[in-house]
Order: sequence, then structure tokens, then C-alpha cells
Amino acid sequence: RFEGQASVFDARRGPCYRCLYPEPPPPDLVPSCAEAGVFGVLPGLIGMLQATEAIKLLLGVGEPLVGRLLLVDAQAMAFRELRIRKNPNCVLCSPVATQHGLIDYAGFCGVPSVDGEGGVPEVTATALRDELNGSDPPLLVDVRDPPEWEISRLPGAALIPRADLPERLGELTRARGIVLYCSSGIRSVSAARQLLELGFTNVRSLRGGLRAWARDADPDTGSY
Repeated sequence: RFEGQASVFDARRGPCYRCLYPEPPPPDLVPSCAEAGVFGVLPGLIGMLQATEAIKLLLGVGEPLVGRLLLVDAQAMAFRELRIRKNPNCVLCSPVATQHGLIDYAGFCGVPSVDGEGGVPEVTATALRDELNGSDPPLLVDVRDPPEWEISRLPGAALIPRADLPERLGELTRARGIVLYCSSGIRSVSAARQLLELGFTNVRSLRGGLRAWARDADPDTGSY
């Protein structure tokens, strides 16, 4: 990813973050930086902008990015600015606000658990290695995207990207155990939950994903 954003949210002088984003996107729609990748120097560039804004606020000088969203495109090295307005019905900062304290933002955003919570069973890398060497190995399903598959994969795994899963259910058998994996164990938890909701019963996610496998089960497996 080559894009970033910077702003200053001060509800006393302008809109707050919830004015800009009243509702979180679906948890499966936006991958994390760890999953999608990010241009290495981009966090430093955005961080310098944030530090500059913080110093301006502390010193009370200049014009901070209150009510303005700065969009950074590092690939084109272009900067754009959008004006954002205070939401008169914001649940946090408006006169009719209904939220006055902290909430469980992980639950609010629907962030999938990587600890097996929410009814999604998981298997560790070492336990999966033993099962694969046993007499009844599970079916391995890689839910990453094809470019990630080309970098590294588990032997014998089938590639079914998470977005294609609903259309390719016919390639899975309900009689055989299924273990899904991705790079870090986040997308596979989401995919496993989806299969469980569709009636599959013997479905698990590889805890920690391919990174855990490379660390704990097979150091020769490439990870990223």
C-alpha cells in the first residue's frame, strides 16, 4: 500500500473521528497492514506529519489539520486535502450524543479473534504437523491471494482465496477435517467462521498462520 491519511480530531473545534467514520467497515473488507503490506517508508512519512501536528497543538501555533483530512499518495508523491464537517448527529460529540464512555471497540468493529473465541476452533502449528504425518491428515486450504501463494505455501494445500470461498464450497468435503490458514491466522479465522455458519463442522484455523508454521513447525518454510 502506498496511501496514507493524516488529520487532527479535536471535537471542541471540529469533527471527531466518528464524525468521519460513523460505522466501521465489515471486518473482512479491510485487510491489516500485516496482511496487505505497506510501503516501508510510508509509516515514517505519515508519522512525521502526525508529530508535526502534535507539536503545533502543544505550542499553540499554526493551523492544525482540524476539519481537514490530508491524503498522501506516496506512489505519485501527491497530497490532497478534503474538508470534513462535524456530524450534527454524531453519537460521540454532538448535542444528542448517546455514547459517553469507552466501549469494546474490537467487538464494535467485528475484529475476528485469533485465540479461538467466537466458536472458531484453532490448531497449533506443531499439532498440525503431527496430524499431517498421521494416518488421517486434514485437508489444508490456503485462503490467501494467489500472489501470496506464489511466495510460500504448505505442501499439499489447496488454494481457495477467502473471497472465492462461497463459490467453491463444492471443492470441500464435509466428511474430512479441514484446516484453513493464511499468513497470520486472521483471515483464516474469518473463513473458518464462515464455513461453520454454512454447516461445516470439522473446521479449524491454523493459529498464527504461515508465520507460526515457519517458526514452530518447519523453519524451511518461507514467510513474509
